[in-house]
Amino acid sequence: MTTYYVRKDGSGTHTAIQSAIYDAVSGDIIDVGAGTFNENVEIASKNLTLKGAGKDITIIQGKQTNDTMTCSWFSGDSILTATSTAVAQRGKTVSGTNITTTKISEVIDGTHIRLAVATPTTGQYTKVAAAYQTIAFSVAPTSGTFKLRYNGVDTASIAWNASAATIQTALRAVAGLSTVVVTGTIASKLLNITCDSVALPVLPITVSTNSLLPALTITPTLIDALALGSSTIILPNTTSVVVGHKVEGTGVNAIITAVNTTTKTITLDSPITQTGSGITLTFRVPRTNVTVTQNNNYGSTGFGSILLNGVTDGVVIKDLTALGFEGVVGQEAAALFITAGTSPGHSNFLVDGCRFTAVGDSAVLCGSNPYLSNGTFQNCIIDGKTFTGDEPADVPSFSTYTANGVVKSIGASTSVITFSDMRGIIVGRGFTCASAFAGSATISAVSGNDVTFNKIATFNVGDTLACTFTLTAYQVPNCARNLFYVGQNTTPNNTSNITFKNNVVNGQTGAVIAATGSVQMFNSAVTIESVGGLVENNLIDGTFGAGANPLQSNYAIRCRQAGIVVQNNTSMEKNGKLSSGFLVSLGTSINNIVITQEFVEPSQPSAGQPVDVSIDKNQLKIISKVSSDPIFSDEANWHLVSCVYKHDSSSRRLFTAFNDLGVPRSMKLKSGMQSGDKFELHKIIISTSS
Repeated sequence: MTTYYVRKDGSGTHTAIQSAIYDAVSGDIIDVGAGTFNENVEIASKNLTLKGAGKDITIIQGKQTNDTMTCSWFSGDSILTATSTAVAQRGKTVSGTNITTTKISEVIDGTHIRLAVATPTTGQYTKVAAAYQTIAFSVAPTSGTFKLRYNGVDTASIAWNASAATIQTALRAVAGLSTVVVTGTIASKLLNITCDSVALPVLPITVSTNSLLPALTITPTLIDALALGSSTIILPNTTSVVVGHKVEGTGVNAIITAVNTTTKTITLDSPITQTGSGITLTFRVPRTNVTVTQNNNYGSTGFGSILLNGVTDGVVIKDLTALGFEGVVGQEAAALFITAGTSPGHSNFLVDGCRFTAVGDSAVLCGSNPYLSNGTFQNCIIDGKTFTGDEPADVPSFSTYTANGVVKSIGASTSVITFSDMRGIIVGRGFTCASAFAGSATISAVSGNDVTFNKIATFNVGDTLACTFTLTAYQVPNCARNLFYVGQNTTPNNTSNITFKNNVVNGQTGAVIAATGSVQMFNSAVTIESVGGLVENNLIDGTFGAGANPLQSNYAIRCRQAGIVVQNNTSMEKNGKLSSGFLVSLGTSINNIVITQEFVEPSQPSAGQPVDVSIDKNQLKIISKVSSDPIFSDEANWHLVSCVYKHDSSSRRLFTAFNDLGVPRSMKLKSGMQSGDKFELHKIIISTSS
């Protein structure tokens, strides 16, 4: 087991987390020091421990888009030349035009990176001749024979109409020509002879006897190849060979400056430094000004500042903060994203003592129906906001939505239906209504409350019909997300035995839509769709839920799979943002409490008017740490020193001090309050007489 130390100041083994992960193997530890690391971190099929120096001390901040570099290289090379490698990161996956998808193994300098796998090789010749010879016939013969001679040895007689294969056989019977290759035909008056096994200096093949009729001249011509000091190479053919290609081989490493297709020669920009026979030359194609993309850790359906990918067993992530970011539409993002993977997926993992902050999307999210088993999330803070701006889109996040519409018009191939409620209706969203269309239809345009579909309705103009819309999850921009979502409510379910305990969830999953004045568009705080598992001792203390939203019900904690136990959790419902509490469809729910720690001013407030406030001791135990400290074991000796209530929508606070819990005490209101103003418990101090 090796520990790699990531330190921003260079005092460790690495300065980037992903670079350390690239070097690590299963069982190793990545120890990350203090600071903000602006990178997308991927743990892919390695069973590693990734630990920081503590929440809010070690911070990982990913980003939405991939990085691109403009590079040039020759096919077959593993080193790329970039205009700049400022965005390049060791260990990241890269892809591009005519490049093998691989990882960056080294950032060499400001303009060069090395890939773990070389780019594709094209234009390779697998034995370039050391000598190339032609035999030309002045006219095509009609009868007779001839012989060829090499190094004083004649071939057998060759007929006037012999094929190239027959001539090749005759030559190969002569010592030293066992692998000679003959192409062309006598009828075309030209034979091409490649002598790739002849020891240099190359000897010519000549004509020994000639009784061909009509009388004709046979002219053997020898062209030397790979001659020492030469800048010219003879090839069997020049097909696909282009000026600018790189040529590599024994004694050759140069760029082609000229190509002669008639003589089948190429000219190089530097001379040959070694001669030989049977030389293999590789022709590498230049790839100039090609955009290479450095992947910022996209999973199967999303990506994150930390991405758990592939197949893992025993990964540990602890004592750090990961900040999320807003994903593109249809591509979810999170501070921690766990891919769906393939069986067995991710098992026996531990996430401990971390903070995951949502920034426009979820804080913790998984791919669709992920393969997860025996995983634990404990002692974490889950916070942030799952949408951008002051409010999310006025569209529900669920996959189906039903609305009533009136058929306005029917065209030759389209239909227009008018809806009074447009929430959930967007271009591209699927539509199904068996009695309205022959099969499903798709929204092609929306104008005001008029929705155009790409099919003809079977209803008549003026008819009212119920329309059901379908939606791939979160295709709507800025749709409010869950803060924490693991697993999927489907059958069969691939997620089992997930533990979620001793966590604090206090982010925001929605808001009141200003245009409506009252409609709350929220999502649930925590969803855990695990067959079996445990959800206990968690405090849900954020702005979430949608008790007043007629379109959907959302929850502090939602669990809809069999065998899971949900117990001793507390949901603090405040500011009027009430959820539907806890949803445990098939599992067991034990002692889960919803607390509303707020009070409302009287209907006719005036300056100096007292308000009675009492604090329940059991509620106090739930929302504070006093019950875990031995000094507070004797509840009879608890005394309230002071408490502070914060105004719902301003900085105003109310203070009071009294000695006995559970006994109403009065706080006097200040001027400027409005009827129905709300205050939530902001701070409380108690003491004990023991």
